[in-house]
Amino acid sequence: MKQLFFETIDSTNTFLKKHYEEYEDMTFVGAAYQSAGRGRSERQWLSLKGQNLMFSLLIKDLDVMKEFKPLSVVSAYSATTPPDVRKARGMSPSFHTWT
Repeated sequence: MKQLFFETIDSTNTFLKKHYEEYEDMTFVGAAYQSAGRGRSERQWLSLKGQNLMFSLLIKDLDVMKEFKPLSVVSAYSATTPPDVRKARGMSPSFHTWT
């Protein structure tokens, strides 16, 4: 796995889109700060330097993408469902660390 880290970058996702052909499958791009970060559905991603996880992972293997696509749904659910509701449904109340 190739790993790249930047102190500052416009967007890890944009970087990988621009350099898609240059990097191998499973290339990790991280940054301490993104000046134009994006979240899901093109939403702006704002964070103070060094305060959040800011990274993108280039996945070119279609089988891997198919296998892990459901994780997006699990991540969204855990981020938007209160810990007491997750616990009542048999999930770990501390499944995520976002605040």
